[in-house]
Amino acid sequence: MVSNAKSYRPNPRAMFRVIDDEAVILHLDAGLYYGLNPVGTRIWQLLGESASVAQICEAIVAEFDVSADEAGADVASFLEALVENDLAAVAEEAGLRS
Repeated sequence: MVSNAKSYRPNPRAMFRVIDDEAVILHLDAGLYYGLNPVGTRIWQLLGESASVAQICEAIVAEFDVSADEAGADVASFLEALVENDLAAVAEEAGLRS
């Protein structure tokens, strides 16, 4: 379960690139790539900046036409998918600190 108090970090084995107007993540170990929409791209960028879940939600509300409740649900869903696909982990579980 995603908590606003937690911080997540990208898996160092997941490479992120913006190509034209689209962003992709390539999981080097699995050999799979994932396409991201603009919101997913921004969340990934914020993860790389060590933003907390609460900070990510605030940024999504400020930058996109979305309510705080909708942003919270979307961010939680996206982070759960990243963790499930080994693209990110809770910072403490990954041996990282905020």
